[in-house]
Amino acid sequence: MINYIFLLILLILTIIDHLYFKIPNIIVLPAIALGIYLTRNWLSALIMFLVTAYIYKNEWWRGGDVKLMCLIGAFLGFKAIYVLLGTLFLISTHRWRTKSKEALAVTPFSLLASLPFIIHSVIIGTRG
Repeated sequence: MINYIFLLILLILTIIDHLYFKIPNIIVLPAIALGIYLTRNWLSALIMFLVTAYIYKNEWWRGGDVKLMCLIGAFLGFKAIYVLLGTLFLISTHRWRTKSKEALAVTPFSLLASLPFIIHSVIIGTRG
């Protein structure tokens, strides 16, 4: 059930981020708290926040993207590091293929990078 909640949250955030280039605090902050409450992955959420805050500090991402990765850390635990690497890879590949330097919504790439972990958890029946 936790995996489905996480997937639903990611889908909602993906649509909003794609349309408006925003990750609303009214959704993401309670979702982080819910993820930590359901999974007890507070340490991975904190680590993801700190790692992506460095990316934010260097002006590569915006604040909502940092909170998004904290959310992913809350739900997926330390597997979130692979999601971060996958997200960065997908964004880099997209930029290379399109030769574009314009701002991108990070959430769709994060959703794609998270899917293998969500699907795996659903198949083997783990909570995240």
